[in-house]
Amino acid sequence: MQHEFYWNPPAPTDLPGMLKRMRSAGQDVLYRLGENGLQKALSWDGRPVLLTVQEEGTVTKPCWHIEVAGPELPPDWQERAIAYLSHVFCLNFDLPAFYQFCRQHLPLAALVERFYGQRMILEPTLYEAAISSIIAQQLNLSFCAQLKRNLLVRCNCQWHWEGVDWLLFPEPQQLVRLTAEDLRLLKFSRSKAEYVLGVAQATATGQLNWSKVETMPEQEAMSYLISWRGIGRWTAECILLFGQGRSDLLPAADIGLRNAVGQLWGLGRQATEAEVREIGEGWRPYRSWVTHYLWLSLTENSGKDL
Repeated sequence: MQHEFYWNPPAPTDLPGMLKRMRSAGQDVLYRLGENGLQKALSWDGRPVLLTVQEEGTVTKPCWHIEVAGPELPPDWQERAIAYLSHVFCLNFDLPAFYQFCRQHLPLAALVERFYGQRMILEPTLYEAAISSIIAQQLNLSFCAQLKRNLLVRCNCQWHWEGVDWLLFPEPQQLVRLTAEDLRLLKFSRSKAEYVLGVAQATATGQLNWSKVETMPEQEAMSYLISWRGIGRWTAECILLFGQGRSDLLPAADIGLRNAVGQLWGLGRQATEAEVREIGEGWRPYRSWVTHYLWLSLTENSGKDL
């Protein structure tokens, strides 16, 4: 079964630019990424579906050709596809208002012109953001992607559709069937294996309540997340940033962000965490988005994709 439709997401939206960033950031583990489109297997109420998106418009007038295919599609398949894409690509965020803010604050004004239409790219759920953020702790992007792929294959989270095997992210109940030794064989450190399984177990039992986290104010959500073993401040910030797209978080300890602030604010060195927090006070209520654009600036300065 297959259905398709055309949809005009909010402008500006630079899907090809975001896909380029996803490829270089190792996010092709669960996505198949082209120059102007993507494919991803999703699970809707336990039923696998394949989502295909192709950009047929421009940054200022985006037009997405969307297909949803699978052995059985729910009646609200179109609404679900739009909801998924709106979340993952932060399409409900008022990007023009953010740009207006940045144009009044140097050196942010130049950044939004260089990366016009770039939106944050999120994980589908807070749970998935938590597992991914723990895996990413103190690792480079390529090894992080390798660990994630190893985990998905080990959990046997694959769906065969029309001659192609598609990976799906494991549900907590699937993940807790593994042991720390199983993950050690996949090149996880012992501590990281225990952290991942601990979060999966707490999620499976309902002790770690992600629906509750969604409605908490930032500081309350941070305190709640940090109370769980394996989640420190940086990881908690990443969970809320990449799992929910909260717009005013500042992961000031992040090395990349400190490098970008040091470069663009003319410090001649890496900024300290305290300096980032002080400078970042002027970025409210958009600290997450300024952080995103500063990360993008590192790709241009290094001559490499992020």
